[in-house]
Amino acid sequence: MNNFLEVEHSVSVYHFQDVLRNRFHIHADLYKQIQAIAYFHENDFPLHMHSHSFYEINIVTAGEGTHYLGENSFPVKTGDVFIIPPDFKHGYEETKKLTVFHVALSGEFFKKYTPLLKETYGFSLLFQIEPNLRAENNFKLFPTIPQNDFVYLLYEMNQLAQLSLLAESGTLYETNKHFKILNMIADFAKIMAANELKTAKNVFIDTPSLLKAITFIEQNYNGSFTITDLCKIANMSRSSLLKQFSMLCKCSPANYLMRIRIEKSCELLRSTTHSIARIAQDCGFYDSSHFTKSFFQVMKELPKDYRNRFKHVLLATR
Repeated sequence: MNNFLEVEHSVSVYHFQDVLRNRFHIHADLYKQIQAIAYFHENDFPLHMHSHSFYEINIVTAGEGTHYLGENSFPVKTGDVFIIPPDFKHGYEETKKLTVFHVALSGEFFKKYTPLLKETYGFSLLFQIEPNLRAENNFKLFPTIPQNDFVYLLYEMNQLAQLSLLAESGTLYETNKHFKILNMIADFAKIMAANELKTAKNVFIDTPSLLKAITFIEQNYNGSFTITDLCKIANMSRSSLLKQFSMLCKCSPANYLMRIRIEKSCELLRSTTHSIARIAQDCGFYDSSHFTKSFFQVMKELPKDYRNRFKHVLLATR
């Protein structure tokens, strides 16, 4: 395990444009047009530790193996679905006839569909909470597709892979891809939100009520609100909210809010040329000084240094 984890500590971050260029050989002139791409990954395992600047959906379509996320590892099998957020180091080892379907989603895809995705029940649990639980606490909640649904899903994945091969043919195929991907995300989020969650000590977590509070935080991250406001939204007492929120998210509501603000600021630093002061304001920080201090505490680098790492990608898409 140590050798596997150490192999890629020096490997660069992959960007969405790298997938378009290296795997699909798409010309840079079309980078703006293409916002999602999908393909089957098989035979080329182990897949050593790496990270990328975009979200990726992983669906295990055959075989089994061990998936590594940070310092943690999990067995995966046919039907498992999980999300890899930006900047999460991950890889696969100890595989047996493993095939993984990858759906890479650019920052532009999320910018375009954020309002719709945020209205999707269970989206935050699938795309944000569960990956963080997996990475930080060795606790996985990702869904497994029921056998009865898997045949249809496999058909949809093959369709997506074919549409991705036609990526240079025009926006019609891109639109079709987006609809299929959004439907998939909605289905996966629904499965995730329907799961009854219990801790190791069989303490029940009221996921539907907590999701109301979590969704409110995510939709109002640039504003101000109190724990009392969240209690009213979730219809929970203060003690229950704080206890269950901590069990599910492994942090307090205040820390979760800070995480969302930092994630949003990272998106803006990567994809815009807005000033640090404007990004601070747009993400709910008091001022640029508060933003810089908070960003450094979480990301261990200054906002300007983080932006510089992605500067060439932003220029390439203009």
